Amino acid sequence: MYFKNFPKIEYSSTGKVADEKVVTHLLKRVAIKTGLKDELLMLDDYSIRAGDTPEIIAGKHFGSPTYHWVILLTNQITDRYFDWPMTEPQFESFLKDKYDSQVDSAHHYEIQQTSGPTTSTDDSHLILVNEGTAGATTITNREYEVREQDKKRRIKLLGAQYLNEFVGEFKRIMRTTKVA
Repeated sequence: MYFKNFPKIEYSSTGKVADEKVVTHLLKRVAIKTGLKDELLMLDDYSIRAGDTPEIIAGKHFGSPTYHWVILLTNQITDRYFDWPMTEPQFESFLKDKYDSQVDSAHHYEIQQTSGPTTSTDDSHLILVNEGTAGATTITNREYEVREQDKKRRIKLLGAQYLNEFVGEFKRIMRTTKVA
């Protein structure tokens, strides 16, 4: 459903007109308007659970797994393998590959800021500091990567009542935008 709405272009891999073929313009992109992601009336918070895939979530939320692309698009996920949270076995393999035997070594040090917000759900109240800073907490490579995975787990879901309007607008934009 997603790619069938992309425009078609004439393309030649050799540069010769005689070799041109009509192909789907895969580089065509649509972005969600700035600020829309924060629109509370249209988007609901969702925490990705173990085993969730975009297709599973779309099936539960929209009634069909074919709308997985709406979830990816509304969350600006362009690489499903790196922007989506890993399974536990994938995560452990990733840690081993990236850090080898240094998984539990220091990644960085941090303290809680003393002015402005002193708590948050996203660690924005923490300040990175040097190792010798008084009161600094050591964050290991594993802890850092767990935090990164937790950030990926927090997504927004388009309210199901807006799905038809969203898909219609997507189709309209893909049809009417000129291809360079």
